[in-house]
Amino acid sequence: MNGVKADTPEVPLAYDPQWEVWVKEVKRFEIGSDTTPVAPSLGYGWDKRNFFKFNIDPKIAQRAKEIVIIYSDNDHDSIQKAVLILKKEISGVKLRMIPKMGHFTEEDMNSSEFPELLEESLK
Repeated sequence: MNGVKADTPEVPLAYDPQWEVWVKEVKRFEIGSDTTPVAPSLGYGWDKRNFFKFNIDPKIAQRAKEIVIIYSDNDHDSIQKAVLILKKEISGVKLRMIPKMGHFTEEDMNSSEFPELLEESLK
């Protein structure tokens, strides 16, 4: 739609993250400078703490046209914490806060449409 190819990796057993399984799923998709990832989770509050042990490249924004983190002011505390850390760690990242949208699920947003994400994707 609108010339934007959209894929949603379906990671198996999301409640029980297995690194090798998730990497295999994500590698099925072409990831490049036009990729728009969504969900700034860093795994806070997860039982599998080793799953998210990595260093954030502070210069990652220099390899992309733009990095925009879209978040809501009433999302889970773990997401709020991740947004603050990403803002601090990544030089040049842009934040876009959407008030009172929860966790960007159809249930929280009361809609299956996400015009703010579409707008950012079309830039």
